Amino acid sequence: SIMMIFWWMWVLSAALFPSMTSYLERSRDAGRTASLNTIATAIWAYYSDKEKYPESDPSGCIPKQSLNTGYLPRGIPTDPKKETIHEGCTNPGEYVYRGFRMKDLSPAWAIGATLEWKRWWNSAKSLGEYTQEELESGVLRDSLLRWSGRYYILTD
Repeated sequence: SIMMIFWWMWVLSAALFPSMTSYLERSRDAGRTASLNTIATAIWAYYSDKEKYPESDPSGCIPKQSLNTGYLPRGIPTDPKKETIHEGCTNPGEYVYRGFRMKDLSPAWAIGATLEWKRWWNSAKSLGEYTQEELESGVLRDSLLRWSGRYYILTD
């Protein structure tokens, strides 16, 4: 009788564990996309005040020195898994930022994150994989399609 109880507990845990894991991945991804939207709002506010976008940080990450003062008073949101490295940013737990100019010389920016849930989101390439020439030509804007990859990128 005790063996049957253990057997049923094992069956239930085996059935629930995969769905629990995907639930946790999706919830962390929801946090990542919410963080990117918060950062995007701060970038637009910065542009509204300064009439330019923040300069790119050499690390490829969100430029803390520009956005922490006044735009994100609680600090720049970080990844729910602090050890995550997003392609294009060298600092663990931070998101990718690229400031650039389009071919018509208009300023532009993009921020991105690598997501765990592999079936969603809008880019098959990470922001770090786009070359400067691709960014300037507008390829990034044209290639962002919902449900096409595991990377989430926002751009102006």
